[in-house]
Amino acid sequence: MMALVLILCFAGCGKNAQTTEVLKLAANSVKDVYPATVQSELHTTNTKELAYITKSGLVEIYIDKQTFSVAVKETLMGKLWYSLPVLSAEGDKNYDNSAAVVTLAVVRGGETFHLNSQDNSVAYGKASYKINSDGNIITGITVNYIITPDESTAKKANFSTGDIAFSVSVTYTMDSGSLYVTCSAKNLSDTDAKIENLGLLEFFGASNQAKAGDFMLVPDGCGALINTAVEQKDFKPLTFDVYGSDAGSANSTADKSALLGAYGLKQGDSGLAVLIEQGDAIAKISADRYTGKSGFNKVGANFDITSVSDKTKGKNIFRYISAQSYSGDIKLCYRFVSGSNATYSGIAADCREQLIRDRVLSTKTVEAADYLPFNLTVVGAVRKKLFGAGPFTTMAKLTTFEQAQDMLTRMKSKGINSIYLRYKGALSGGLDQSDISEAGFMGSLGGKSGFAALSDYMATQKMELYLDINLLSSREKAMFNESPKAVTINGNDAAVSSTNELSAYIGDKSFEQYLRPVDKTENVVLDTLTKFRYADFTGFCYDDAGRILYSDYSGSGSNRQDAALTMAQQLQSLSTGRKIMADGCNFYAIKNVDVLVDMPLNSTAATDPAYQEVPFIQLIMHGIVDYSGTPINEAKSPEDMMLRYIEYGACPSYEWCYTEFNSGADNTDNFYYDDWLKSAVDYYTRANEALFDLRDSQMVSHTQIADGIFCTGYEGNSLIYVNYTNKDYKVNEAGGFTVKAKDFLRIN
Repeated sequence: MMALVLILCFAGCGKNAQTTEVLKLAANSVKDVYPATVQSELHTTNTKELAYITKSGLVEIYIDKQTFSVAVKETLMGKLWYSLPVLSAEGDKNYDNSAAVVTLAVVRGGETFHLNSQDNSVAYGKASYKINSDGNIITGITVNYIITPDESTAKKANFSTGDIAFSVSVTYTMDSGSLYVTCSAKNLSDTDAKIENLGLLEFFGASNQAKAGDFMLVPDGCGALINTAVEQKDFKPLTFDVYGSDAGSANSTADKSALLGAYGLKQGDSGLAVLIEQGDAIAKISADRYTGKSGFNKVGANFDITSVSDKTKGKNIFRYISAQSYSGDIKLCYRFVSGSNATYSGIAADCREQLIRDRVLSTKTVEAADYLPFNLTVVGAVRKKLFGAGPFTTMAKLTTFEQAQDMLTRMKSKGINSIYLRYKGALSGGLDQSDISEAGFMGSLGGKSGFAALSDYMATQKMELYLDINLLSSREKAMFNESPKAVTINGNDAAVSSTNELSAYIGDKSFEQYLRPVDKTENVVLDTLTKFRYADFTGFCYDDAGRILYSDYSGSGSNRQDAALTMAQQLQSLSTGRKIMADGCNFYAIKNVDVLVDMPLNSTAATDPAYQEVPFIQLIMHGIVDYSGTPINEAKSPEDMMLRYIEYGACPSYEWCYTEFNSGADNTDNFYYDDWLKSAVDYYTRANEALFDLRDSQMVSHTQIADGIFCTGYEGNSLIYVNYTNKDYKVNEAGGFTVKAKDFLRIN
């Protein structure tokens, strides 16, 4: 036994040796190094030095010959967007001179060098540019920077081992009125020096002034506006991890996540939409206000090129550095809107169009039908402690396949004719699913034959059945029958915590599930397709792949950007011959998805006049897929959530069990279907009347017309007003109409 333990220990120590470098450092040797001199004039645009380069549509591009930054002019409104700030007469003392075209955090040994294009290249005379052309047509400009930590290194004709020097090129290309910015970086000398993080044009459009109606659009949940003309004294800079935190890395310092690598700005009658086209899976989007750290209202992106993690042990720090860095380009797309289109709805429309061009979103639209789908999730089984504590568990049966059919029959009899059923916890392990390669239909729920009978019934009723599966995560197997696991940068097994929404009634609050090696996902998709090839149901609902993305340091390793590409390809294979439903809405994984559930219908922060949640994601997605948000019965205020569904054009959604748990103080069980059926039918009837014929229409506008009063517009001039207040609201006092309290009204 002792020999076996030693073997396992040594195996664990070496399982990511090929993908991670580990440095043992004295604590006092770990330090940050900043530019010795900051030349403030190089961190702002010199408007007198702007030189015209070229034009595309209504957009012109210029270069500042002093700072080697660019400016873009939107000629319809005469609006200039600068990549470095232009200081105004007031408030300049708040500026911390942090703006640069490019910033680099470079790690070598225990030192982290904080470098930037302005102080570590332009100041040393090591920046240059060239005009790019296609034949006789000028298409843009490329600016090249040689970035070094000091001037003596910069002056060298040839760099030697031990020198820190990077070549960074930024190419600006004009095409069809849009600006495309591509950035690449190359190490010119020391192979031990690695770029940990790269910031690109983080101050593009930054301003320390704002007019009424100006905002920054950030990808917080469904989307949110930072209204820059409204004071927000307690504001703290925000950072969003695109596609959420990384369970394989320690780089995820943001406390918020984004479904999409996109953001925007509005200043006066002009607006800006920005999409991250390459590097999205390693991106962080950050926003600051004039009253914050930087002294400017600004939103931009930076990118984790190499994962680095520090762990303190006694007087030493162990620094883990990924042996693999992201080697591709970073690419941003800037689209300019003006006049009546300079709204968050207009920014969303431009993002939608660009995402379709980039083939991130499908060109297909929802098929028109006579009924609005009712998205119903049922829970088959959940694991619980056998004696209330300890290692022994058993499966609690909550909804058998026969009981689910009875539930559907009752709903059908009450007029709900279109149901998309997501069956969770139907496979081995229930909600804490076993490895999909071995999991099968649970016999206690009716087994394979019971599931087939449910599927046959639903097919005859023209309903859709989606089997919920975990592709990337599973509960641990027995000690001597372990499956391969992804590995973190620190050499641990990569795992995620999955919430048990039924924990108030049964089971643990969460389940820890281990992640699969990225290079094994193709095999598991093939296994899944083979396992269920003869099962007749509508399609799969992937429970984890739409919301989890991670780097992997097992085997040959995989950075997060490569992992996103791998996942997207395999999920496309999963859709062969079947429809797909997804839990979550990470955009790298949704091109072939037909239905989205649990899409955020709120932001993560409390809203106030300065921070306003908006349906940015819904403005992009409506008409492309059917979607719903948090199940109504799980919301803190089901009444308000019903109204939010209407405002955001979402399909009604509930999560139910056939088993009755303990009733609450109001004698209502949050998950027992019979306690919710009547109110759900009443709500569905009204929601169907308001939304069924708008499913395939694009949402074109959304406005707040008064406190608690919102209006959503669709193609064809259909408008839906929603009133969250306790008083009736009169729209257009003279000859108008009234939206009743806590209600909604469709016009046209």
